[in-house]
Amino acid sequence: FDGLYEQPGTFEDLHDFLRSLQINDVNAGGMFLPDHPIVLLPDRTARWEHTVGAFNAIVRAKYSNITMARPQ
Repeated sequence: FDGLYEQPGTFEDLHDFLRSLQINDVNAGGMFLPDHPIVLLPDRTARWEHTVGAFNAIVRAKYSNITMARPQ
């Protein structure tokens, strides 16, 4: 995450963090709509299964505008 956010330690932590920020039926005080753009940017050393795990956590958090960028 860019900014002052603590990095999630697990994919479940990532899911929970993203859900906590989303405006939805149970969280009217969130910051982001479900279609807020999320760019997944793995570094060149990231394992494919970790990138897919992060993508799946984002999808499970019910975000719908996800882009997977080329590794940096």
